[in-house]
Amino acid sequence: MESLNANEYGQVLRANMKKDISASTSFEMVIQPEQGASKNVHSFSDRLNGAVIATNPEVTVGTVDVTVGDVVYLANQYLEYTTKSGDISKSGVWRVRGTVAVSSTNKILGDFLRFTVLD
Repeated sequence: MESLNANEYGQVLRANMKKDISASTSFEMVIQPEQGASKNVHSFSDRLNGAVIATNPEVTVGTVDVTVGDVVYLANQYLEYTTKSGDISKSGVWRVRGTVAVSSTNKILGDFLRFTVLD
């Protein structure tokens, strides 16, 4: 994943789920600095402080194949979120992960993807 600049917005972040999630309707992406705090978009007692937590409809399923770094994310197998003003507010190493609730008994957690935010 390419680097971002602090206070940039309108940038698309993606989380590879590695399986078809097109029939699912409950999505979440957690974007957080690896150390310190940024902000809480939604406050959940079971989430780490400093996380930007976005859910659908802000988080959507990607519908075309894209390349992130050297990995191809296949259509209908990844989540997308477009950053808003204030989401990426400080420099450092950040990470992003997607979660999909397929059903009440099936929840998929993606792997964290790290990226750098520059000053």
